[in-house]
Amino acid sequence: MLAARNAAAMPDMISLEDGTRRLTWRELQSWVDGVALELRTYGLVGWDRVSIWMSNRVEAVITFLCLFAGRLRMQSLPASHLHDRRYRGVAGAAVDQGR
Repeated sequence: MLAARNAAAMPDMISLEDGTRRLTWRELQSWVDGVALELRTYGLVGWDRVSIWMSNRVEAVITFLCLFAGRLRMQSLPASHLHDRRYRGVAGAAVDQGR
């Protein structure tokens, strides 16, 4: 994965930033690894469906990287699920373990 390669090659360079935070490649990879581990504790495995709903922040990119690395399928949530606490989960993501 590109993030892992860049974390090894240039760990202290800025990889990602939003309006409130800047992450180095090392920090990004560490966060991706942590979220991926947490997703596995929910019982998610390769090719499970996962729904996320987030604003345009670093957490969204981190979650996308975790999902792509774990080969989890993403699906859209309808707007009616936006404030439904059942869909709150990892790193601000809505996680729905629909298989």
